[in-house]
Amino acid sequence: MDKELRKILKNHAKNDILKQFEETHNKVLEMSVDWKDQEDVNSYYKEKYLARRLRMIPKDRICPSCREMKPNLRQWAANGKQCRSCAMLRKSISEIKGVDFTGVFGVEENGYCVVDGNKLWDKREECGIPRSIFAKKCGWSNTYQQRVEEGRYGKLKAETKDIIMQVFEEAGFMVIKN
Repeated sequence: MDKELRKILKNHAKNDILKQFEETHNKVLEMSVDWKDQEDVNSYYKEKYLARRLRMIPKDRICPSCREMKPNLRQWAANGKQCRSCAMLRKSISEIKGVDFTGVFGVEENGYCVVDGNKLWDKREECGIPRSIFAKKCGWSNTYQQRVEEGRYGKLKAETKDIIMQVFEEAGFMVIKN
């Protein structure tokens, strides 16, 4: 019991020391700013903003959703809880909604199915998934995704249709198939 209590007190003391250091650093930084020089003021606020962002993201810089290491601060969403790609794709349980794919994919024959690219584009936009991220999650290029949505490819392999449906499901949308 004593060892656990000592450990807790030691961690608490470390946190107190870190807080005191941070507060002192902020005061010194604030006192050193020339408030009449706009460039100096802007750099002060930028440093303050970056420090706040750094406190929000995990210390190990590993996204809890996708388990990928994201060392660059710009790779993190504004909330600091997920990387940008996960924040754009993953929806919370309260935001899950059904996506009706009636009319997007036509009849399957000989391993191919007819696709209406405009309707696919509408569904992707309705879900709020950017084309580049959607294409990356599907495993093909942004250009290929653009051509599919423009209707250049009237038929797709059945596996491609399954991949598209799977990406929508992984993004947190309930897929209603026709």
